[in-house]
Order: sequence, then C-alpha cells, then structure tokens
Amino acid sequence: MSDSLLFSVSYLSESVTNCHRLKLLAADGKKYLTDVADPETILRLVQSVPSPRAELIKLWLAKVGYERMQDMADPSLSVDRARQFWQQHGRSEKWIQQRMMGGRKPEINSLIASDNFLPPVKKKHLKDK
Repeated sequence: MSDSLLFSVSYLSESVTNCHRLKLLAADGKKYLTDVADPETILRLVQSVPSPRAELIKLWLAKVGYERMQDMADPSLSVDRARQFWQQHGRSEKWIQQRMMGGRKPEINSLIASDNFLPPVKKKHLKDK
C-alpha cells in the first residue's frame, strides 16, 4: 500500500482515502509510521463506527451540527453562544465586550503600531509609473 490507507465502510457507499502515514515520534523515542487524517476524515470515520462506545461522540456531533444550522439561520445565536462560553471560562465582562467589539489586547495594539511588526513596503511615486 502506498502513502494512503484505504478504509472501506460498506454502508457509506464511498471509501475514505484521506488517511496518510507519517513517521511520528513514539514514547520509546523511535519514529514509527502512523496513520493520520484531517479532522473531517476522522469525524466521518467516527460516524461510521457501529459501536455503543462511539455513541457519545456521535451525539456530540449531532448537537454541534444542529447548533451550526441554528447559527446559519440566526447569526446572533453564535454571538450569544460565544459570550456564554467565555463567561463559563471565567472571562470578565470587560474582556468579553472587548472581543465582541473586535478589540485586541493593548500589548497587541502596541506591537502592531510598532515599526517592527511588518516588513517595510517600497513606496512608489507617481512619476515612477
């Protein structure tokens, strides 16, 4: 088999071929070929697992998918969800409001304002054209 590993799932009517093998460092300090995949492929594989142990993840996927559909119908719901998430993680109302308004932390603003943030841009004069 080449660089991709073929997973065959009979009831999906298509094969998942977005898995690759990379040499990753193991606990013993050696590198071994390991199957890897992008998040979309992994989630599709989880959906196809016919095991009760996969049910919690499948329920979570269904919940998140439903929330995303709600957000598409009413974008203000995603803003409310973000606010609630930040509150649950102990963020202050000032911090939350700053993020909601698109603000950055003061140290980031000073970095962006400094001359070292971006490489110099050559300015063209009108007569150069």
